[in-house]
Amino acid sequence: MKKVNRLLFLLSISYAISCCVSFAGNDNNIAKRWEVFSDTTLYQIISKGEAAGEYQAFPDACRLQNGDIVTVFYAGEDHVTYPNDKYPKAGRICLVRSTDEGKTWSDPEVIYDDFYDNRDPHIGQLSDGTLALSFFSLELHEGSKELLPKGIHILRSFDNGINWNTETQLIVSGEEHWFCSAPIREVADGTLILPVYYQLLGSEVAYGGVFLSYDKGASWSKVVTHREA
Repeated sequence: MKKVNRLLFLLSISYAISCCVSFAGNDNNIAKRWEVFSDTTLYQIISKGEAAGEYQAFPDACRLQNGDIVTVFYAGEDHVTYPNDKYPKAGRICLVRSTDEGKTWSDPEVIYDDFYDNRDPHIGQLSDGTLALSFFSLELHEGSKELLPKGIHILRSFDNGINWNTETQLIVSGEEHWFCSAPIREVADGTLILPVYYQLLGSEVAYGGVFLSYDKGASWSKVVTHREA
C-alpha cells in the first residue's frame, strides 16, 4: 500500500505543479516565440476552420493500436466560448486523424457538443482497445462572465474513434471545483488513473489529485489528493 500511496503522491504533486504554474515571460521572450510561430516551416497545421471554428486549443494526441494517430482539441470562438448566435452551445470537442504517420490529416469532426463549454479534452487507449476521452465542462451564459463548473466527464469509443457514445460518464467528486487536463492512464495491474486538479475559481487555491478505477472505469474512487497519499 505504501508503494501505491507514494505513486499517487508523485502523480498528484507533479500534476498540481504542471497545472498551477503559469508562464511569466518578458517581452523579449514573447517576441521570440512569435518569431517561431510565424515560421511555418517549423510546424504543420493539422486543423483549421470548418467544424473546428476560429479558435482551436488544448490539443492531445494518441497513437492507436492500429497505427492511426488521433488528435482531439477544444474548438470555439476564443479561450472561453460564451453562447452566441454562431456558437449557441458554446465550445465543443473535435477530432482529426492521420493514417500515414502524420503526413496528412482528416477534416475536423465534432465528437461531443452539449449545451456547456466542453474543455481540455485528453485521450488515451486502454489495453482492451477502448478509447477514453476525459474533459470538463463549464456552464456559461451570454452576457455574463460567471463560470459554473459542470463536472469531469469521460466519453468512450469502442471502434478506434469512428463512433462515440452519445452520453458521457460523469465523475462524481463531491466538490464542483475539480477539473481535469490529462488523459486516463492504465498501469500494469489494470488500475486506471485519472489525474485531476482542484482550483477555486477566482482565488489562488489550487492542488492536484487523482481518481482511481479498479473495474475498467465502470466506477471511480473518491478523489485522492497529495495531502492524503
